[in-house]
Amino acid sequence: MKVKMIAVDLDGTLLNDNQRVGSKTIETMAKVKAQGVKIAVSTGRSFSACKFYANQIKADYIVCCNGAIIMDTVEQNVIYKRPMNQQVAHEVIEILYKYKHNLKIQWDSFDTYYSNNLLPFETDYIE
Repeated sequence: MKVKMIAVDLDGTLLNDNQRVGSKTIETMAKVKAQGVKIAVSTGRSFSACKFYANQIKADYIVCCNGAIIMDTVEQNVIYKRPMNQQVAHEVIEILYKYKHNLKIQWDSFDTYYSNNLLPFETDYIE
């Protein structure tokens, strides 16, 4: 049996200019799912930044963090996870702090979220 699936990006694809999923898009995705097509949200964003939107369209999968996490939202389990090595992460942060006047740090996991500079639309999925 072949599985039918579509994968959608967030920015410039699923989300409108106001960082929202439009009602017409939600309606269309429901019709797609009713035809037996699986839906995946695929983005470079973090898990926290995309699960809010994935829930709105009842996505079956989330591919996030530039592919470092793949989550089956139906079974609620992680299919694949490859976090950055802690030492490498510390080195990257140390280098970035040299340019801190332009720095936005966003760090999150499945149940936490940290940012040194929240953007207005980020509060939607944090809450």
